[in-house]
Amino acid sequence: MQSSYFKCLTILSLVATTSIFANESISLEQITVSANKMEENIKDIPQSISVIDENEAEEKRIRTVNEIVREIPNLTSSVFINKTRMNFRGINHSDFTNSNPVTVYIDGIPNSNQMSNYDAILTNIERIEVLRGPQSTIYGKDSIGGVINIITKTPQNEWSGNLGTEYGSNNYMMGSFNANGALVEDKLFLNLGGFGSKDDGWITNDYNNDKKANKYNKYKFDGTITFKPTDRLTARLTLAKERVKDYFYKGGTGNFGQIDRNDAKHAKFEVPTHTTISSFAQSLGIDYEFDKAKFSSITAHKKSNTKGVYDGDFKYDEIVTNNNGLNQFQHVVIDMISQELRLSSLNTDKFKWITGLYFEREKTNNKRMGQQFVQGGFKMELDAPAKMKADTMAIFAQGNYNLTDSLALTLGGRYQKIKKDIDLKFYITPLGMPKGTPVNALNDNTSWSKFLPKAGLTYKINDDLSAFISYSQGYLAGGYNYYAMIKEQNFDPQISNNYEIGLRGNALDNSLRFSVSAFHMDIKDIHMYKMFPGGLFTTSNGGKAKSDGIELEALYRVTNELDISGSLGIIKTKYKENITDSRAIGKRIENTPNYTANLGISYTMPNGIYARADLRAEGSKYFDAANTLKQKSWISADVRAGYRFKDFDIYGYVTNITNEEHIETFLNHGGMGGMNHFNDPRRFGIGLKYSF
Repeated sequence: MQSSYFKCLTILSLVATTSIFANESISLEQITVSANKMEENIKDIPQSISVIDENEAEEKRIRTVNEIVREIPNLTSSVFINKTRMNFRGINHSDFTNSNPVTVYIDGIPNSNQMSNYDAILTNIERIEVLRGPQSTIYGKDSIGGVINIITKTPQNEWSGNLGTEYGSNNYMMGSFNANGALVEDKLFLNLGGFGSKDDGWITNDYNNDKKANKYNKYKFDGTITFKPTDRLTARLTLAKERVKDYFYKGGTGNFGQIDRNDAKHAKFEVPTHTTISSFAQSLGIDYEFDKAKFSSITAHKKSNTKGVYDGDFKYDEIVTNNNGLNQFQHVVIDMISQELRLSSLNTDKFKWITGLYFEREKTNNKRMGQQFVQGGFKMELDAPAKMKADTMAIFAQGNYNLTDSLALTLGGRYQKIKKDIDLKFYITPLGMPKGTPVNALNDNTSWSKFLPKAGLTYKINDDLSAFISYSQGYLAGGYNYYAMIKEQNFDPQISNNYEIGLRGNALDNSLRFSVSAFHMDIKDIHMYKMFPGGLFTTSNGGKAKSDGIELEALYRVTNELDISGSLGIIKTKYKENITDSRAIGKRIENTPNYTANLGISYTMPNGIYARADLRAEGSKYFDAANTLKQKSWISADVRAGYRFKDFDIYGYVTNITNEEHIETFLNHGGMGGMNHFNDPRRFGIGLKYSF
């Protein structure tokens, strides 16, 4: 085992030892979640759930989806040219469906697509729930790994809000605001929020002496109107506008392991390289409470526009000049609308249930998608514009029945049908010439129907402790490859069977909250991403794999001033069969660290001075299925200290204190090596927040 692995276990052991010798008893609050789309005590639910509240999110500066990821055991992500690539318990993102294995919900608006601001900006957070393990029964087609459910604050009669700003390394600037309250007391409420940030980055483009080569800027504005004409009826309309523009990427081009972050600080590329993603989302939620049941309707619409142009080989070659001046490009418009109707129980203790219908239509228009290259001494352009549509229809139900005062049974199921069609034209033409007749085309449709079951038992050992065991099936839809010249034009869904056992509860007079679980997952038709000679990429069904792991989370309130929290995820994955690459059989699933760990210590003095330190560690992982490209384990730390007085909070922070360096993502491009995407170097910053 790596030394940092033992460090993580030692740290968590010290936390447990500290709890044994504590002298002061401090009670933690009970946690109520809406994981199953109805309010429940977290101890009554037979599945693994992580919860991040408003205070924790603020102290850890959690402002995007990717910043949630680093807090969850066995969940990792990387952002590469504005596309978030997620891995959870060995399940990877799926290229050409552009789906991540964890679906994000923000006030009912679903998102699993990498191309439509998956790494969403978060504002006005009340609570973040991360449902670990397949959630396809309640949440649908792409929740094979889990769900990140983000709940924003409900406005009250009295107006409240905040203003915040930060400044840091690389000319980083951030500003945010939020205000919410009643327009008509008890009847009509308004919430307004905004966020904006910019950063000059840490890479210089020596080709044109641009010292801000990987700069970015982003903003989000959102608003919600909540109408309560009666005690039984609530309507909530939410609008959110978001835009991100990112230049270059946080890395360098070359063979794996042969360049480091210092090398990457100096790039040389002659083609303007940037990605812009803009989106506009709307949701309308209506709840009506009958005496014994609650009716809910959630209508969501989101349209995103992604435009990108990139240096064809991400470098300027002074010797071999053929590829200089050539680019890669994309312009993708995604229009998604969904409708969910559901009915759930109210005012019942013995039998809680929910049932509903779901429809989703996602239209994807690849207006431009391709690259320029040299063939036979001529400069050519490959472009594969395509129009795609995916319809999902589902009916679902889930119930929780108390067999005895201590034992509860959960059963659920979802029957869904997914239909996808594609109209694609594949062009290869001399650069600058009209496209003419496509060299190949793909006009096809296919559908998949599937029943997705779920079952679980929860046993209440006593008032403080409960155990659970569960089974669930996960599903990640199939799709079409964009490049119709290859043989593998489409691929089938990926399916997982997940078995889990866990224990959660409170101890030490309710000052310690903990959960521990173990899981086994069988995966079949796993989605594999690979490159063909000539630079074409494809997704195919690779075969069978398995994943086994243990996850631990704990929060210990030592005193009113001191909190210690931690998490640990240990995982072992293996390809049992691999049609795509026989060398992978018996090897670990790529992009899956063999462990993740967190430790947080937070101290707040009665006079308002506070400080916190957060350590994160990640085990070794491979960037290829054959396990030849290995990233070693690493550990890093962040700190924050500040002073809260009256309605103000002034603070300073340092991220990656030790300037630890590792590769987050490596994309192999064959003969030219690949793209090495590094983590950020050490950063400093200060901030000010005013709350009212």
